[in-house]
Amino acid sequence: MATQFSNGDSFSFDTRIVGCSLIAVSSVVCFTFWSRSWVSRNSNKGVRKWDETLMDLRDTEIGIKIMNRALGRSKIYLPNFNVRNVNFMKHQVGGHPMLSYESEYVMKPLNSDCRGFREVLFYEILQELDNCNKCAWSKTISAGKNCECNTLLVNYEPIAVHSSLLRALKPFCPNYFGTIMESCSDGSTHSTRYKHDTVPTHIVLSDVTMHLKKPCVLDLKIGQRTYEPDASLEKQESQHNKYPEQQIHGFRIVGMNVYDPNHSKSDALGYRRFGKQFGMQLKQKKDIRDAFCMFFKLNNSTHIGRYKVVENVMMDLIQLLQIHGELNRGMAFYASSLLIVVEGDDACFSPEKYAVKMIDFSHVRFNSLGDSGYIYGLESVIDILNDIREMY
Repeated sequence: MATQFSNGDSFSFDTRIVGCSLIAVSSVVCFTFWSRSWVSRNSNKGVRKWDETLMDLRDTEIGIKIMNRALGRSKIYLPNFNVRNVNFMKHQVGGHPMLSYESEYVMKPLNSDCRGFREVLFYEILQELDNCNKCAWSKTISAGKNCECNTLLVNYEPIAVHSSLLRALKPFCPNYFGTIMESCSDGSTHSTRYKHDTVPTHIVLSDVTMHLKKPCVLDLKIGQRTYEPDASLEKQESQHNKYPEQQIHGFRIVGMNVYDPNHSKSDALGYRRFGKQFGMQLKQKKDIRDAFCMFFKLNNSTHIGRYKVVENVMMDLIQLLQIHGELNRGMAFYASSLLIVVEGDDACFSPEKYAVKMIDFSHVRFNSLGDSGYIYGLESVIDILNDIREMY
């Protein structure tokens, strides 16, 4: 079935699933696929205990509870979800194609293997820790009544050890509204006769650009390496060869959208769009600094606040760096990104109209050594922003 969106594009679901629409439903098939896939690849690798994924994915009972809770969230936040209000995301940079729902939400496709589960799990952990904060504040947790906590996650010892870090990171992550899954129109769950990879499944997050009229968006892949410790040698080599300078700079530009309607290379919406190939061509620190200046529109804007927003973003990153430096004693954020958004329209620009968010958590792991590569990447971004601040 193909749905025509208001922008003229269309989005097709699997034609074998007749009369399907995206709604929040429970799916045992979904998690079973993830669990079995993970076991088959990792059961004999002997991964060290200090360098494990967040939870043992082989425990299907835990996994099903987590996935059911994630699917249940979207029923609460999006009870009247309608696929007709879904469009392709206009301001996406990098990654797989994402969808936009009612201008407030982003629907990010989930990987069909264990990575999808791990991303959902990370957001579920953040949400439950936040709920526990509210329970503790209202003192209902001590009475054991009306507590929204999922003790399955909160009381899991490795998570509890890192709860201070995760709570501190919550404001730097998009708001989370559960998961959306395709199901048959009669509300039944998917039959096992359908392959998992034919079933579109998305995680629902807040659209951090929704309060901006013409958002400029910058996606930075943070860290000195973008693969996990148990990745194959072929994977490690391919990731390194993509951008060897990642080791030097500690990050790379994945994509960038800059609102510049008067530029000859701008598209119909007034944007200059730069993909991952653009970022991989930036070899020297000066090249990256020039790209940052273009993103913040310091070369073609007379608005004095443009310089202030650079400082504001830098201060947020310093705070994020302090959180990782002081609290991260055992988590690694491999292949995670930073999303920076600022207002591109001078007519309604304000240096307070910006956001800095951590995204992409499908490769988060426990690591007793922490994540020096991520910290190094943050320091490098801050250093470049400070250079720009002093230049102007």
